[in-house]
Amino acid sequence: MILVITANRITGLQYHRQIVPFRSLGLDVEYQPMEDGLTDEYLKKFSIISVLREIKYPEKYKKQGLKIHY
Repeated sequence: MILVITANRITGLQYHRQIVPFRSLGLDVEYQPMEDGLTDEYLKKFSIISVLREIKYPEKYKKQGLKIHY
């Protein structure tokens, strides 16, 4: 499953680069408006995190074996 971290407000860029491609591929995707408050237990169900810009805690995700897609 892929976790897509979007901004608080979905823009055209996020819609066309994050939402449409994953939906058209039929992948299991969950969208979150921010990365603050994501617990380790919650992150265990994902294999990839997709973001458009820099993320605050890349080391947190890498420790759990998650791949980060920019």
